[in-house]
Amino acid sequence: MTSASTSHRESFLVPSQLDGVGEVLARFERLRSAQINDTLWVEGQTALMEGFSNAVRHAHRDLSPPPPVAIELSRTSVELRIQIDDHGPGYDMEEAWRQLDREQASSDYDPLEREAHWGLVLLRQLQRQRGWQITYQRRREQGYRLSISHRIDPLPSQAPSGAGSGG
Repeated sequence: MTSASTSHRESFLVPSQLDGVGEVLARFERLRSAQINDTLWVEGQTALMEGFSNAVRHAHRDLSPPPPVAIELSRTSVELRIQIDDHGPGYDMEEAWRQLDREQASSDYDPLEREAHWGLVLLRQLQRQRGWQITYQRRREQGYRLSISHRIDPLPSQAPSGAGSGG
């Protein structure tokens, strides 16, 4: 049985403008829990900011007026999840990652020469090296959904239950 304190979910719309970042971060902060370690938390914030800024700068770039970005944030006792819905034409993220993998496998690859698409690199690193689940799929309605999630591992306890010197 889970208690109400072990889960939180928020769905909201943010104007498609980069200055909406403050609101997005403030709402994400409401999910904070002692159960989530600092590294996982920062990775989640980073992925959220990248997804939101991509919706504003790329997906909604040619839409006038740009529709709001729909965001759903949730935390349970076992998972942290971010969903960002945009109204753009989308792109093939899996193919973009395959191309990135080919570039990085090249013997003459120099990451410092990369001029664009750093968010793609970042999300790929979170997926490959940090265990984040990331998908970008067409919605039934117009647009696409970026889903980003990670399992929440229990934090090691400071001391076994009943142990300690009292005091």
